[in-house]
Amino acid sequence: RVRHKNLGALWFRLYTLDPLQEAGKPRAGLLLFPNEQDLTALLKAATPVASWRAELPPTADFESHTTYVVPPVERHGAYLVVASARQDFAKEKNRRMAAPIFLGDLVVQSQFSGDAFEIAALSGEDGRPVSGAEVRLYSGIWNGGQLQRTATTGADGRLRLAVDRDNYGYFALARRGADFAFLENLSSWSPSQTSEDRGAALVYTDRAIYR
Repeated sequence: RVRHKNLGALWFRLYTLDPLQEAGKPRAGLLLFPNEQDLTALLKAATPVASWRAELPPTADFESHTTYVVPPVERHGAYLVVASARQDFAKEKNRRMAAPIFLGDLVVQSQFSGDAFEIAALSGEDGRPVSGAEVRLYSGIWNGGQLQRTATTGADGRLRLAVDRDNYGYFALARRGADFAFLENLSSWSPSQTSEDRGAALVYTDRAIYR
């Protein structure tokens, strides 16, 4: 989905990603928040698997509009799509943005229960449980992901990953064959159990209260 105004076209390049390698980098590498430094290094060192130009409709009202662009790739895997207002993708007088794409049939859901994340792996096509999916749980997304747990979904497509309640920041990476799924901003925080109700009173007075 492209939000744009006053721009006639965009150029795109598509790069393959290794999610297992990126997960251990600060900010989860290119999986979450690729910055200008990341993009500059990628554009210099890597070869795109696809490149294309997308024409954008005129925005005569000077407002932002939405246009959908379909990357020309069908092979399952993890990718990073980079968009540029300049054909040469140079940094000067340009704006470049990037976003990860996980192309495949694996969908992962999670909820926190007790002292563990309950993970469910499903087929995106028909919703059936996916067994044999490997799920890796990481903590510390900003300074570099620290692998905490690894488990595999059972016949029901589910598993539980115990966590430390003192650490609230987690993310998870699931894989089955060439299919990947990424869960960011997992939180082990939950409201404490309801304590016994206590009465309270608010007193107004024109005198100091000593006891």
